[in-house]
Amino acid sequence: MKELFDYRDYMIRNLDDSGQVEGYEKKGVTVVKGEGRLSGPGKVEVNGETLEAEHVIVATGSEPNVPPVEGLDEVTVWTNREATTTREVPDRILIIGGGPNGVEASQWLSRFGSEVTIVQSPESLMNREDPEAGRLIKEALEDEGIRVLTGRKAVKARKEGEGAAVELDDGAEIETDVVVIAAGRKPRTEGIGLETVGVEPTDKGLPIDNHCRLDGIPGLWALGDVTGVALFTHVALYQGRIVADNILGKERRADYRGIPRVAFSDPEVAACGLTGERAREEGIDIAAATLDVTKAIARPWTYEEDPRGTPVPRSRSGARGSRRGVGGGAFGGRVDPPGLPGRPGADLNREASGLGCPVPHLLRSLPGGIGETGALEQTNFNGGRDWIFAKQLRTSAWVSSAVTWAHKSWSESR
Repeated sequence: MKELFDYRDYMIRNLDDSGQVEGYEKKGVTVVKGEGRLSGPGKVEVNGETLEAEHVIVATGSEPNVPPVEGLDEVTVWTNREATTTREVPDRILIIGGGPNGVEASQWLSRFGSEVTIVQSPESLMNREDPEAGRLIKEALEDEGIRVLTGRKAVKARKEGEGAAVELDDGAEIETDVVVIAAGRKPRTEGIGLETVGVEPTDKGLPIDNHCRLDGIPGLWALGDVTGVALFTHVALYQGRIVADNILGKERRADYRGIPRVAFSDPEVAACGLTGERAREEGIDIAAATLDVTKAIARPWTYEEDPRGTPVPRSRSGARGSRRGVGGGAFGGRVDPPGLPGRPGADLNREASGLGCPVPHLLRSLPGGIGETGALEQTNFNGGRDWIFAKQLRTSAWVSSAVTWAHKSWSESR
């Protein structure tokens, strides 16, 4: 197991960003480390010094959303940071939250030997996705021996011997060694001097327009998790390009209608665009279709003897002549690791014999951000002028057999 953790630390550079700082400085960027805050229009205060600029970009990210559980400060609590940098695996783990982070953590901790329980307040895991995805991933987790409690809340925690006891809203108690908080994240907006520029954050984050301009104030921009738009790295990269273009004089507007996303569970869960429920809430008349890709194509069988790959319904809307894709999802797939550094061909799955813990990789389907990946093609669609977007979800060793797609009627949007 030490070798696995060593490899993990190698991949995250031991959380040391000195190499990145050096790279920026070589490009002429001045890097100032410290706790910064806005101190007026065009001004940032850091380490007692005031920096001035024509344009200021707020990118303070997000922080874990800690639910109000009485006594939580009396027991051992991990956020995603502690969970993903630990070198010790507790015997018992209670995870509060069943979104992508909670699901991912539950599997690797379980495969490292922990007895894992997930407590999820909504009735479905990954409740922002199609309910079918939540049902399928719940079955997969339970098949691995992970206890999943949906529609339940943790309300109280107390120290119990060397571990802790957590009480749920139905009176049940769960004993654990560590509580992992995976109840989402919230934009980091406190203590950054917003009052000095007259900006009031909303419940979701900083108020930006479709140019990523903060509250319409000239020269003040925001991007990434702090905007609350969608807390994904590729969304922050996309917004960064929007901001850069606008600063450099090229007007560009953000469009978030087709955001791709993935949970690195096993099987993986991926989606793009709106869920069917969300589309209906927006008044869109949709039709949905489901395809079992393990029966439709051969690709899944090249990776597993008994492959799983059932996309949840993908939807299209509108009457003939004005149809548009609104979203789609895929459930299934496997991610296999590359060799260990300096050991070509080493297999981490085999190295972790008995653990069965594949190492997830960054999703490589998103190198250019939203709207800049996949094939973007102008075509005639029933007499209308449409943009078609199609992209296969990829990891370094697995190509999903489902194509997530979304297209919009260009004529309708004008």
